[in-house]
Amino acid sequence: MRLLSAYEDFSGRTLSVVSARLEKLAFVCGLLQRDGSYRHWGMTRTHGDAAAQSAMLRAHGEAAAGVLRTPMRELLQEELSGEGIEDLKQAWDQHHEQLAPPAASRAAQLHLSSVLEAFWLVTRNRSSASRRAA
Repeated sequence: MRLLSAYEDFSGRTLSVVSARLEKLAFVCGLLQRDGSYRHWGMTRTHGDAAAQSAMLRAHGEAAAGVLRTPMRELLQEELSGEGIEDLKQAWDQHHEQLAPPAASRAAQLHLSSVLEAFWLVTRNRSSASRRAA
C-alpha cells in the first residue's frame, strides 16, 4: 500500500469530493485562521503540522488559480450546493481579504476579490429577477 503525501491526501481525499471550483475555494478558506495558518485536525494529526500547512497552502493556491482561470459564465453554471453557497458566502464575509492564499501578491488578491464580487453581483441580480418573475 502506497502512503499518500499530505498534499495527495488533502487534494485526493478531501477536496476531490467537492466539485465546484468556488466551493473548493470556500472550503479551504474556511480552514484559514486569522494568523494565516490552516486548521484541519485530521491533516495535522496524520501528517504533522508543517506538512499539513504546506499541503493546504498549495491546495489554496490551486483553488484560487482554478477560479481565476475559469470564465465567469462557467463559474455561474457550476452547480453549487445550498451548503456550498452558504460556505462561500461565509468565506466571503469572514475572509474577504484572505480569499487568496497568504503568500499571494496584492494583484492576485485584488483579482480574486473582483471576480468574486462580480459573481455575487450577478448571482444577486439573477435571484432578484427570478423572484420578480414569480
